[in-house]
Parts: sequence; structure tokens; C-alpha cells
Amino acid sequence: MQAVFSSRETLFGTLSNNNTLREAMHLSLKDVRSVEVETLLSSCNMSRKHSSLQDSLATATYLSDLTISCSRIGLDIKAAAQNEVADALWDQGEHSTSIRMLRRLTELPRSKDESSQSHRSKLLAKLVCEQNSWANTCA
Repeated sequence: MQAVFSSRETLFGTLSNNNTLREAMHLSLKDVRSVEVETLLSSCNMSRKHSSLQDSLATATYLSDLTISCSRIGLDIKAAAQNEVADALWDQGEHSTSIRMLRRLTELPRSKDESSQSHRSKLLAKLVCEQNSWANTCA
């Protein structure tokens, strides 16, 4: 499965960085980046499910590195990228760091968009759950 995700990451990374190829395929940079981000998010999730924690962290870190270039073209992936890094760190036992990252995510400006509100609710529930889980293991 990792080979499939790696191939998808390579494909969309190449398309993102090759203007001539994108133009020949009639694709916008924003559309390609959007699919690349979705691919990276899926890869992180799959890596965690298969306990491939280093792959998950590496992919989440790469996703974080894309936040600035994505914001330049109108894609706001900061929260999704930070959430993935927090998840990867949690799975590696870095609970306090993960919780701090999730807390910072709750402090980001609120969006009026319905999917953002839903994401915020899930984030707050996750934060409470992880804090309780961490507190129980530390007691």
C-alpha cells in the first residue's frame, strides 16, 4: 500500500513543480496542489493505521512544509498539516507536544464555513479525549 501512496505523492509533486506538464494536461496549480494535499493526508492516515509511524511523521512534516506555497495559491492547509503532525507525534508517544499543537489549532481564527465548524468541533472533542487519555496514563 505504501508503494501506491508513494507513487501518488511523486506524481502530484512532479505535476506541482512542472508548469509545462500541468499546462499540457490543462490542470491548474491549485487543483494539483489540492489533490497532492489530499494524497498526503491519506498517506499519513494509512501509515498510522499500519503502525508505520516514521512514514506518517515524514509525510506530515512534508505536508507542513507545503503550507506556505499552498497559501500563496489560495489553499489554506495549515490546520490540516498541524493536525497530522499532532496525530503522528501522539502515536509516537509525544503526548504533551501533540496536545500543545492541538491547543494552538483551537486558537486559530474561526471560519464561518460549515466544514470548518465541523472540523473545529471534532478537533475540540479530540483534544479533550487525548488530554483525558494522557492524564489517565500519567496518573
